[in-house]
Order: sequence, then C-alpha cells, then structure tokens
Amino acid sequence: MNKREPTRLLMHDFTKSTASFHMALHVLKDSVPMHWHDFYELSYILEGEGTQFLNGVEEPLKQGGLMLLTPADFHEVKVKPGTTLRKFNVIFSHELLDEKVKLLLFRNFFEKSVQLGEAEAEWMEADFQRLWREYQGQAEGRMLGMEYTLNRILLDLFRYCSRLNRHEAHQGRSAVIHHALVFMQHHFREALTLEQVAAQTNLSANYFSECFRKVTGITFQQHLLDMRLQFAHALMTSSQMNVTEVCLTSGFNTLNHFERSFKRKYGRTPRSMRVFIS
Repeated sequence: MNKREPTRLLMHDFTKSTASFHMALHVLKDSVPMHWHDFYELSYILEGEGTQFLNGVEEPLKQGGLMLLTPADFHEVKVKPGTTLRKFNVIFSHELLDEKVKLLLFRNFFEKSVQLGEAEAEWMEADFQRLWREYQGQAEGRMLGMEYTLNRILLDLFRYCSRLNRHEAHQGRSAVIHHALVFMQHHFREALTLEQVAAQTNLSANYFSECFRKVTGITFQQHLLDMRLQFAHALMTSSQMNVTEVCLTSGFNTLNHFERSFKRKYGRTPRSMRVFIS
C-alpha cells in the first residue's frame, strides 16, 4: 500500500460545482484503492463478489449488499479474482436528506450496512432502478423524485439495520444533536472544541453538553475521542503510514496522548498493533 494518507475524494470531483447528487452504475474488475470523502456514499451490490475493508474491518460484498458510508469512514474494495462486481453507487450531501430520516439514521450508532434476503433485495433493486431512471431522465420534478426515492431507500436501510432496536429518543433534542453529529463527521480531525460544536446548534456549551450525553449515552469529548481513535485504528490496520503520521492525521495533537488513548481502547499501543497485524 501507499505510505501516504488514503485519497480524499471531494463532491466536486464528480459533479458540477452546484450539484449535490451523483449516481453511477459501476462495473468493477479491479480493486478500488483505499479512500474517503467529504460526502455520503450509498452503494447497492447487483452482481458479483468481493471484499470491502471499512475502517480497517473486512466485510464480504455480494448481491443484495446495501451500505451507507459517511465522511468519517474510509474504505477499500477488492473484487474477487476472475469476477466482475456490478453495483449502483450514489453520492450526495446531507442537505438532500429529509430531517426525519436524518433523525432515524443518526440517533443511534449502528453499522449502516446490511445483507438483504432474496425478497428484500428484489424490492431494493427496484428502488435503485427507479432512482437511476430519475437521474438519467429529464422529467418534470426530476430532483424531487430523486430526493423522495433516496430518502425511501435510507429509511429502509434504517429499518433493516435496527429491527431489534426499540429506543425512542426525544425528537426535538435528537434533532439538535443530529446536526452536531453531522458537523463532527466532517470536522473531527480538526482542533474541534465543545464550544465550536455547540455554536452550530445555537445552544450554550453547558446545555449542549448535557443534551449530547442524554441522547448519545456518552460525553462529547468521549465521542470525539472515539471517532479519532476509530479512524486511527483503521489507518494502522489498513495503511503503511507511520505512527506519527496516523496520530496527526486522526486529529491528535501529541503522540503521548494518542498512544495512551489508543492502548486504553484497543489493549495495544499503535506500534505493537502494527507488529501484531504484520
């Protein structure tokens, strides 16, 4: 692998400067190198087999696989040798999400990927085909049709991923914290403070901190630390970046703090983790 940081893709690499949505039908015969992006990415596997490395964790890819990636995730795709992987790929900004769908998707921290059964896969493919027709067409209300279908797919993704989850959060408070979580997904590698994030919600820092803990179950600082550590762990297990590069890339200011926090969470220092997996 390349010793540099994985490639970061930007929305304007794929769309016009004013666009916030792009869809493609990918036919992959070769692997896709590790990357991450400043947008959301929704994928649905139509045919073929392969492997995805999502934040350093290996996951199988096959027909009926549905997954949502956020700006805090990075991944690599490897196609099974001798086969072709066909998949719909949708990239979009969070402005296209219905507010109520946002609340459902981000009120809990579940894995936003699922392997659908035969009947569910048939229904999901029909929705993606509809989204594809809207995207390629020029019918009146085209953008509205795409937004409607996208949000319907994401609502189904939430339902599939949280069938056993019966948690009901306070909607008003959850809406405020959702905006904060989205902001953190885009900026967690920066020198982010509680006051900066609270300002995005128009709440005082103290009240925001209290709301954040009640909705997520952990403190703001712990969630920020967890995001950085997850990102760092994935870099350590999936790239050849050295420990100092991983430390700074993941948003840590000092190597000592990074190494102590990493060992506390994963039971090994970053260096011993690299030796263990090599």
